[in-house]
Amino acid sequence: MKHITLISIFFIYSFYGNSQDLLRFTTTPITSTDLSSVSSAKSFTATDPIFFAFELHSVQKMNLHAHESILIAFKVLENGTQSIEDYEVLATQDENGVIRGKGVILPQENISESFEINTIYKDDFHYRFLMEMRSESEKTSKWKLAIDQFRVSIYDNLKKRAITIDFGVMSEDVKRFPQFANKMQPIFPLKKPSIFTMEISKNYPFEKMIEKTNEIAIATKNSIYDKLSGETKAPTEFLSDDFVGFENEIMRPQVEKLTTKFFEGTAYTWSKLSYFSNVVNIDKNELGIPNYKYFYLGFYAKKNDGKCAYGTITIEAVYLGSGKYGNYKTGNYQLTDCKCD
Repeated sequence: MKHITLISIFFIYSFYGNSQDLLRFTTTPITSTDLSSVSSAKSFTATDPIFFAFELHSVQKMNLHAHESILIAFKVLENGTQSIEDYEVLATQDENGVIRGKGVILPQENISESFEINTIYKDDFHYRFLMEMRSESEKTSKWKLAIDQFRVSIYDNLKKRAITIDFGVMSEDVKRFPQFANKMQPIFPLKKPSIFTMEISKNYPFEKMIEKTNEIAIATKNSIYDKLSGETKAPTEFLSDDFVGFENEIMRPQVEKLTTKFFEGTAYTWSKLSYFSNVVNIDKNELGIPNYKYFYLGFYAKKNDGKCAYGTITIEAVYLGSGKYGNYKTGNYQLTDCKCD
C-alpha cells in the first residue's frame, strides 16, 4: 500500500507541475550547477548567441542502462502559440532524480565557444528552427519564443535507436519504466512557460549554420557510440555458439555459408552463431496465405580494427505457392560493435 501511495503522489505531483523546474537563457555558456543563482535573459540582440540550461524535478528516478541516454524534448512556441519544433537535448539524472542538461539554441558564426550543440539528432531542431527563423526575418525584426512543456525519451546508444517508455512500452522495458507505462506520452507541463524575445537578421548565415550544427550532432552521436562500444562486451547470449539448425528445414553448414557470404566485403568475420528463434516462424497475409518463413540468428564477429561485434540476422525464405518456399537468404540485420570477449 505504501508503494501505491507514493506512485499516486508522484502522478498528481507531476501533473500539476513543479516550481523547482528551472530553465535559463543567457548570452554566455552556463557553467553553474545551481540554476537558481543564474539570471535568465528575457531578450537577445541579433548578434547574441543564445545558451540554454535546465534543471527538472518532475520526473521520477529512471532505471537506465549504462549505454542509454536521456533526451529531453522541449516544445518551442513562436509568439506563444505556434509550435516550431521539439528541441531535444541530451541530459543526465542524478541519484535524487534531478535531470540536468544544457546546450545552445542559437550559435553564432565563427565563434566556436557558442557551439554547444548537445544533441544526437541531425536535421532536427536547428534545421527547422533556423528555417522558421529565416522565414520570420522576412516579416519582422523581433521574434517572441516560449517553452511550455517537455517530453522525456530514452536513446540506446549501442542499438542506435530510441526505446519506448510511454504507452505501449516494450515488454523488456516495462518493469524499468513503471512511471510512464500508462501515459500516452511522457509529457510534463511547465508551471510557468519560459519566454524570451530575440532580434533576427536576414543576414544570418542560415545554411552554413545548419550544416555546422548537423556536423556537431553527428560527431556527438558517433563519439558516444565509439566510446561505449569500446568499453562494452557482448551479452552472453551472443557467445553461446549453440546453433545447429532446424531439422527438415536448414542446418548449420548451410547457415554458415549464408553468414560468410553476408559478411563478404565488410570489416567483419563471424566466429559464433547462436539461436535467437526456437522455431521457424511463418508470416501470413490477412487471408492466411504465407508470405515467407523466417528465423532469427545471433552472431558474434571479429572486426579488422581490433574490435568485435554482435547482433542478429533474419534468415528467410519467400513463399512460392503450392506449399513450396524458395531458398533461404539473409534478410534484415542489427549489428553493434563491442569490446572483444
